[in-house]
Amino acid sequence: MSRSATSTILYVDLDGTLVHSDTLWDSIALLLKRKPWTLFFLPFWLLKGRAYFKACVRRLVSPDVTLFPYREELVDWIKQEHTDGRRVILATAAHGKIAARVARHLGCCDAVLASDETVNLKGKEKLEAIRRHSGGSAFSYAGDSKCDMPIWDAAETVVLAGSGTRFRERFQAEGKLEKVFENKTGKWRVLTRAVRPHQWVKNTLVFLPLLVAHEWQNVVVLRDTLVLFAAFSCMASSVYLLNDLLDLEHDRAHREKRFRGFAAGVLSIPLGIVVGALFFLVGSLATLLLIPQAAPWLLFYWMLTFTYSFYLKQQALVDVFTLSLLYSIRAVAGAVFLTEGLSEWMIAFLIFFFLSLALVKRFSELRSLDKEKAEKIHGRGYIAEDIAPVGIFGVASAFTSVLVVGLYITNEAGKRLYGKPEFLWLLSLAMLFWLCRTWLLAWRGRIHQDPVIWALRDKFSWGLGAVCAILLLLAAK
Repeated sequence: MSRSATSTILYVDLDGTLVHSDTLWDSIALLLKRKPWTLFFLPFWLLKGRAYFKACVRRLVSPDVTLFPYREELVDWIKQEHTDGRRVILATAAHGKIAARVARHLGCCDAVLASDETVNLKGKEKLEAIRRHSGGSAFSYAGDSKCDMPIWDAAETVVLAGSGTRFRERFQAEGKLEKVFENKTGKWRVLTRAVRPHQWVKNTLVFLPLLVAHEWQNVVVLRDTLVLFAAFSCMASSVYLLNDLLDLEHDRAHREKRFRGFAAGVLSIPLGIVVGALFFLVGSLATLLLIPQAAPWLLFYWMLTFTYSFYLKQQALVDVFTLSLLYSIRAVAGAVFLTEGLSEWMIAFLIFFFLSLALVKRFSELRSLDKEKAEKIHGRGYIAEDIAPVGIFGVASAFTSVLVVGLYITNEAGKRLYGKPEFLWLLSLAMLFWLCRTWLLAWRGRIHQDPVIWALRDKFSWGLGAVCAILLLLAAK
């Protein structure tokens, strides 16, 4: 492309082009996070038109434009073009105030064309605005979607970004193609990660009652427990997707979570809503039709997790107690297929054990604040000074969980169920060693993720887990 062609005014779209995401959907997610009751007003605002709808959302929330997932290659190219003397205009259907803040943040836009309360600047409306602004002069346009086609047809040269690259051959044949910026990440692979199938391992807790009650040879109980595991996995994935949608700004401010599919703009918010709803429906129907006796526990789990995503996760200590309860609910739900259910001893052990692991996670996050020179964890109720008490609470919970096992061994309930309970003492010692090692590594800053997921990748934990399984079998004989 000659320099004469690239010297035309460059009009650049925002949503899907300059940023990977859609700023309106980002704003809606932020609105539902901060003011969930406004969900009921959204349809009525939309009935008055998209321009009015955007203005209403914009009045209630103001997303941080510095955290938007910008298409860095395109931004760098635009800045270079601007430095070389080319006029760059941000032309977007986003609300004017958001567009103005983006332009100020980038520092390479000479003017802004955007929507207001009466005009939704999209498609033909945007083309008319560009023609008025350019005075009928030749222009270039950078966009990403089919609705940009009227503008591309009228432009002298076109810049394609994201999904707009599917029109490459057409504009190349017309000699109008100036630049192409492709998406570099496969959407379906990222969606698979967003569903987090690796987290389903936590749902194996539903098999715990079956094992400790020595019912693993009961085919009916095993079948129902497998269905419960699948249902919990579906419900968990639906909440993981919801959590990612509600936590966009917090994730984008995090040094690692900003690469997640929705935070990075690789996955669209509507896609997340649809997939999350499908997982919820599959999990609900499987439970109601096949194992209705477990439905109350599954519903309680989903509602508590939903509340956790909206509010509880932001409250110090309430969050870790909730996580401990969510782990315990899985095991309690798995016990509905047994005659005697789950013993109070097991419930007490699970609460203390998983409270300790939840505190490991928060402790590790607080530990990383030193490296980031930050004062608090984004989206959580903890500050840097909380690291000492969080560590103390976690270690105390770890020792208490093992103490519960010791008390159980000496109780008649333990002696009645296990033929050789002395092996349980070795089991409790192995558990105590694992918990102490986990906390030692956390204190050294060696654990940077969910401790359950860390344990699945830790060879030593696998080996010690195998030893514990053997000791449990020996105790049962």
